[in-house]
Formats: sequence, C-alpha cells, structure tokens
Amino acid sequence: MEDLHLTRGVLFFFNGTNDNKAYAIDSVSGDILWTYQMDAAGSAPPIIFKHKNKQYVSFVSTGGQYAFFNKKSSTIYTFGIE
Repeated sequence: MEDLHLTRGVLFFFNGTNDNKAYAIDSVSGDILWTYQMDAAGSAPPIIFKHKNKQYVSFVSTGGQYAFFNKKSSTIYTFGIE
C-alpha cells in the first residue's frame, strides 16, 4: 500500500463482506487497489488514524453476528499507509 495517500482523499476502505477481506478502492474510479484476507469478516468500520506523522488503517475481524459469517476471530489488523 506504499502508493496510497489518504490525505488526497482518493481512498475508500471497507470490510464486513462474507469473503473475509479488507478492501481499499479508488474513490473516483471504483477500482480495487488492495485487498487483505483476514481470519474472519470485518465487524466494524475501518479505523483511520495518524501517529508520529504516519497514517494507518485498522480493521477489526471478529466475524460478527451475521448468519453467513461462520468463521470467528478476535484480531485487529493494522497497516501503514504512505
């Protein structure tokens, strides 16, 4: 994800799909720029934050309550974004 810049407003992050992936898409074109296979489905909106002048995005993966989310986990994935 080295080439993705949050400050330019071109990224949209989401999860919570039954394929257990986290996604980053281009907000203008709709192209999928990045995916990550998590242990279970995302169960909360992605968290975007800045620490020591570096940007990060975190995804909470628990599998949630939805009937088709069979896999359960208790993992937080955090990725640096430049």
